[in-house]
Amino acid sequence: MYTKEAILKLDIATLVFVTSVLWLCQTAALIVQYRIAKVYPGMFWWLVAVIVQTAGFWTMLTVLFPPVYVLAMFGNPLMYLGQIFLTVGILKFLDRPVPVKLLLLIYILFLVFYYWFLFGNNHLSARTAVCNVFIGCMSLLSAYYLFRWKKSQFAGAANFTSLVFFCFALVEFLLFLILIFSLSYFKYSEVNQHPVALLNYIAPIISSVLWTYGLILLVNQRLTADVQVEKEKLRLIFNIGPQAEFITRMSDSRIIDANNEQSTLTGYSIQEVLGKNMLDLNLWVQPEDRASYIDELIRHGAVNQREFVFRRGDGRMFVGLTSGRLIHIEDQQHVVTSILDITGRKEMEQKMQAVLAEKDAQYQTLSQIQDQLLKMNGELERLSAQDKLTGYFNRHKLTEMLEHEIFRWSRYGHSSTLVMVDIDHFKQINDRFGHLAGDKVLVDLSALLQANVRKTDLCFRWGGEEFLFLLTETEYLQAMRTAEKLRRVVETCSDFPVGSLTISLGVVTWREGWSYEEWIQQADQALYEAKEQGRNRVVGKTPQE
Repeated sequence: MYTKEAILKLDIATLVFVTSVLWLCQTAALIVQYRIAKVYPGMFWWLVAVIVQTAGFWTMLTVLFPPVYVLAMFGNPLMYLGQIFLTVGILKFLDRPVPVKLLLLIYILFLVFYYWFLFGNNHLSARTAVCNVFIGCMSLLSAYYLFRWKKSQFAGAANFTSLVFFCFALVEFLLFLILIFSLSYFKYSEVNQHPVALLNYIAPIISSVLWTYGLILLVNQRLTADVQVEKEKLRLIFNIGPQAEFITRMSDSRIIDANNEQSTLTGYSIQEVLGKNMLDLNLWVQPEDRASYIDELIRHGAVNQREFVFRRGDGRMFVGLTSGRLIHIEDQQHVVTSILDITGRKEMEQKMQAVLAEKDAQYQTLSQIQDQLLKMNGELERLSAQDKLTGYFNRHKLTEMLEHEIFRWSRYGHSSTLVMVDIDHFKQINDRFGHLAGDKVLVDLSALLQANVRKTDLCFRWGGEEFLFLLTETEYLQAMRTAEKLRRVVETCSDFPVGSLTISLGVVTWREGWSYEEWIQQADQALYEAKEQGRNRVVGKTPQE
């Protein structure tokens, strides 16, 4: 049977006071440490471990209060759970894998043995021995991993903390052996009456203080090392770039730091420029440029990639791409200035601009030439398709247009008609009045005929005194009326240089299946029939004929 007498025979006031102060101090210290270095894995688990162990201790004290004293049976399991969390925190802090299944198995075994000697066989010495051996195992595991940590910069703190856990483990194993061999049921009246009991309570107090100190020392050493690493990284970044870097005090422009590249610009080593005023380096060619730079820094807190002219240590000028930012160091305003020599780039840009200007001029010239060629090609195309005398389309253009019209008819079913025109007795005109007069007749007649057809109708010179008119979108009867109109207009016109004229016309509407050659042939046949019938008339052929 679980009785409170087994626990209450100690100097409980001293125990409660000392242990309470201890756990409170540990918890406060680890809370502070966690807030400082919570980025490290494991810190959270250390804090949880102390909180759980504190809860375990106060749970054991419930034995003082009869209504809830039964809660005391959970005190040691909570204390041991805190010890496991402490080991988990150490493993995570050391970047080692956590054997979750193994730790869970160990904790289950602890609970089995502990509660067996509480309910199955109520034996205080045996329960205490179970706590000792399992806590000793956890402490020994923590000591092992701390000792095996391969980071030399933390070796001192790690070895110290490892030694604390190792010594605590030895004490726990020693107490386990003593309890196993004695197997007596402890009944303490006061702590100082039994050395084993005294050691069983003093050892955790001392070791917890020492491992808390060791862990805090370990964290601080890691923080110091990480800060040093970050400083080295910043120094590397500071020196690795191609630009010169200066850190100056805003109040007096004194240089407090510079990188290696500044030597290329100033001709001074880092040690030589430290403490100098930026004005002493004589970098700024134009004092107003520096004034503008400082003014922008004050107004905006930063300057981004402005171009200024600087002077090297040997007196040579260069163009520098300058950036700057205000920072605070030890509560004083400082300026980080970056200067990148872009003289080569600027020269290249100027060369590229000159090349581009030249290419642009060449392009403009080529464009002008191309425009002229297009105009010339257009004119050549027009001339190649046009009769020089009359301005009508020639035979070459006629072939193209007739093929297009046949395609259009086959797609849309719109009728088109050819009208072939011939000047009656034109040979007599040439013989009587000469060829120049004949040419004048051709020019005047072509103008007269074109004026009396639609703008959409196409006019062609077929050859000699023969003309062809392509009447688009025109049925047979409408084409016949147009042809008769042309005949009458010519017959009644008296403005020709040789007197009156007459013409004969052949009209043919395109029939499906004809080629353009057959179409022209049919129009020529109709014209022939008009001449055979006495000239000065219109003869037509329907598509059905």
